[in-house]
Amino acid sequence: YGGTFYEFYTKKRMVNVVGDIMFSHLTLKEIAYNNGFSSYDTMYKSFAKYDGLVLADIPRFFKGA
Repeated sequence: YGGTFYEFYTKKRMVNVVGDIMFSHLTLKEIAYNNGFSSYDTMYKSFAKYDGLVLADIPRFFKGA
């Protein structure tokens, strides 16, 4: 598929991160740790490297308590 196993693994974690950002009340730091990233910075760099996506541009739909 044109990439390494680690790239696939990272992209799979990124999909889970997007779901958590959109549908949970967790902070970005909590989301990073819950999805296997060592820090928020690592997660941020992964999004910038693979997709050029800014985490702040992902909408948050969770309106609960």
